[in-house]
Amino acid sequence: MSDQGTWHESMLGDLVVAGLAERTQEAYLRAVRQLSRFYNGTSPGSLSEQQVREYLLWLRTEKRAAAGTLKIAIGGLRFFYRQTCPRSWTVLDKFRISQETRLPSVLTRDEVRRIMGTIRKERFRAYFWTVYSCGLWLNEALSLQVGDVDSQRMRLHIHRGKGAKDRFVPLPATTLDVLRDYWKTHQHPTLLFPKTTQRGDVIVGTRQTMHESTVQGELRRVLVELRFISQPWLSN
Repeated sequence: MSDQGTWHESMLGDLVVAGLAERTQEAYLRAVRQLSRFYNGTSPGSLSEQQVREYLLWLRTEKRAAAGTLKIAIGGLRFFYRQTCPRSWTVLDKFRISQETRLPSVLTRDEVRRIMGTIRKERFRAYFWTVYSCGLWLNEALSLQVGDVDSQRMRLHIHRGKGAKDRFVPLPATTLDVLRDYWKTHQHPTLLFPKTTQRGDVIVGTRQTMHESTVQGELRRVLVELRFISQPWLSN
């Protein structure tokens, strides 16, 4: 297992055999690929337990990765070092993600204003305003398509939402304007919140939406900055 192609193909095969969802497969492969890049492209099968530990510590203390990002990283590495390249290591069992203090279920208008004012990137502002103003779950908003916006009846069509049921929700005029303004920046033919690069540029031809861990990470950053929640730490 000396090159990326070999380990990548082996892990992908193991993920398929394990019956994991396609998005989980992509997330786990990306997690191991990021570990490899951290060590300048070294095959993950050639790394030592100490190197993996140092990488996880870097994610926690230097990068300050969000809890969702850490869960994916640990999940991907555990799968690789237990299924694809078995190692009798304990390092991945010692790391735990601490529980975060949750926000109250109802936010005041001032709290919402502060949160929206702290979000710097337009794609996140449009996304979180849609979530808040329409009462959507994270994945419901991520999955919104251009055709789901009914500007005549001022409503959104939510496909297979919570409970796997379709439903319609009211669409405030201000939210319609927000969605239109953001869509004009990328004009994707299908998706309202398409996958972007780290700079925020929409990936041409993508069929994927922004990843859930991406928006969760941005929300945690804002809440920590506003001191609404404490910084989550990874314990060992």
